[in-house]
Amino acid sequence: MMSSSMILRGESGMAPKVGGIEMGPGMNMVENTVIESHFSQRGRHGRLLIAIAHYPQLLGLVVDERTAAVFKNGGFEVVREGTVTVFDCRRMKHCDLPYRRDNETIRMFDVCVHVLPSGYSYDLEEREPMAPEMKTMAGGAID
Repeated sequence: MMSSSMILRGESGMAPKVGGIEMGPGMNMVENTVIESHFSQRGRHGRLLIAIAHYPQLLGLVVDERTAAVFKNGGFEVVREGTVTVFDCRRMKHCDLPYRRDNETIRMFDVCVHVLPSGYSYDLEEREPMAPEMKTMAGGAID
């Protein structure tokens, strides 16, 4: 409900199909996004792809269980055990949603996906992922 748009209902574990979700307004605490939770654990890939096929200007953020995205300064940092996956359609070259009928699979090309574990961050304004500074392990530098 923190996002500008939210998925109200939809089945988990399915391919992205026309009519597969119902969307509504969120509280807009994180502008220009649609946020899903329990992503990997409940197989919600298709639900989010349907949402961003309908609203490609929105950034899709999906948060695993036991994971959080801490929002500040125009971005977020991932904390805890799982990942935050980001779906960005701004460079999508093809989506045939307007030409499909109910329950038909939606075709999408060039959807950008970022999988960010704990310590990684994302700049919402630039739409860019950022890796944490590399640390020294066991006395040697990591390249």
